[in-house]
Amino acid sequence: MSPRLTLGLAAGLTTLGLAGWLLIRHQVNTQASSRERECETSIRTIVSAIELYRSHNPRVPERLEQLIPRYLPEIPRCPKAKKDTYSESYLVYQTKYTLFCRGHHHRRENRPAFSKTQGWIRE
Repeated sequence: MSPRLTLGLAAGLTTLGLAGWLLIRHQVNTQASSRERECETSIRTIVSAIELYRSHNPRVPERLEQLIPRYLPEIPRCPKAKKDTYSESYLVYQTKYTLFCRGHHHRRENRPAFSKTQGWIRE
């Protein structure tokens, strides 16, 4: 085999390997983004239940468990952690609250996060 053919073959295999690696990386990132969006959906569900609770009570609930069963059938689970990561993170001050996915289950630790005063926290 000539050196030129060997070099061309090596370059082709390298390009193919790089393309495969990029495809796998893209697929992994897409799955991570999808799980993070699902986690945001869980937080939106909890926030809606908190606001509904608040419309019937003078305050927001002190604990998320107070939403069960009237406002939520159960506390949602983070799709990546496969457990409730929200109850421990729920912080209340009068009618204001903050809620996030506790732990390092997504691209950033303790994210996604929502605050009644700030909305979605993206930083």
